[in-house]
Amino acid sequence: MENAAKALGIAASVMIGVLLLVVLVIAYNQFIQIPRKNELKTKTEQVAEFNKKYDAYNKKNMKYNKLKSLCNMVIDNNEAYADVPEYQIEVYVNFEEGTNSFSINSENGAEKYIIFKNNMDSNPDYETMKKNSTYTWRNAEYNGTNGRISKIIIDGHTND
Repeated sequence: MENAAKALGIAASVMIGVLLLVVLVIAYNQFIQIPRKNELKTKTEQVAEFNKKYDAYNKKNMKYNKLKSLCNMVIDNNEAYADVPEYQIEVYVNFEEGTNSFSINSENGAEKYIIFKNNMDSNPDYETMKKNSTYTWRNAEYNGTNGRISKIIIDGHTND
């Protein structure tokens, strides 16, 4: 009888020890996840704040000066993060004729930021673009890794 009582006491002690160990492991995991959750929340807020600057241009009937501001902001971003490819942003401006497709290139500087795609030789008539066109934000694409805007597509409309 005494041996059975000792065995039950030892079994109870082992069970309590295992339960304490399980509780400690669960508590440790919870405490470890708090900084991770805070870090993820901070990163999410930073990405949302970053994207918000560009989403402000998500409009119809945008004038040339707003397009230029957007492009200058993209150029500044691309220059600031020149060594981080996943932070680079591309802007495409497509005119309704479908022949003129431009891409922002920070190497061209703020005044010459629109370059032709599709092997076109001449530059657009900037005065015509300034006076006779409106622009509409069509779409934005986001980087799958970090959630930042990576591509903006703008439609240009000539108001002749």
